[in-house]
Amino acid sequence: MKTAEISVRVEPQLKDGAIKIFKNMGISVSEAISLFLNEVVVQQGLPFVTRPPNQETLNTMKKTDAGEELTEYEDVNNFYREMGI
Repeated sequence: MKTAEISVRVEPQLKDGAIKIFKNMGISVSEAISLFLNEVVVQQGLPFVTRPPNQETLNTMKKTDAGEELTEYEDVNNFYREMGI
């Protein structure tokens, strides 16, 4: 079977977190992406529900795009702690 290459850029923490989950599931990143793409084809769209953003989210997105009310964190763990996650 021929294969095609896909190159994707993601945050290192996202990649590392996903790799740990896939490892626990006994699959590789490539296998997980193939599963996702197969489901996209089968479902003829994303294999999960998406919703348009509500007004509060739209307002926040506009402020973010304008560089307003931004908060910076040294790393994602500091963000998670502040969010109580």
